Amino acid sequence: MTDLADLAATLLANFRTVRIPSPEDRERPPADLLARAKARRAESRAAYACRDRIRRELVDHGQHRFLHHMEPDPAGGWRLHLFVADDTALTILDQLADEVCSQGDPVSFDPEEFVAGRLLELFPRSSDRS
Repeated sequence: MTDLADLAATLLANFRTVRIPSPEDRERPPADLLARAKARRAESRAAYACRDRIRRELVDHGQHRFLHHMEPDPAGGWRLHLFVADDTALTILDQLADEVCSQGDPVSFDPEEFVAGRLLELFPRSSDRS
């Protein structure tokens, strides 16, 4: 196995999903279209701010080797998928109190294709040596 294949296997083995819930005050959607669009945009911005905070927390702890993908959750809210390169990053994710972190649980993408594609983007010349 090549180093890139080993890294891909590690990232897939350390695949976690953080569920970012919708704001609690969204019991009834606003009546008009513009208000609904603004509410959805505010929810999206809050989810991306949460994603950025989690990424920053990993980097602040010296964890730089990870991939992430974000998608809407069919049940409401968002799913942040993280592929981390070592157990220390897993411990950090487990310690985050605001979100629920669990085994990887994608909705609309293939984790293996995602990791392979991202690694080829990051290390294009490595695929020539395999």
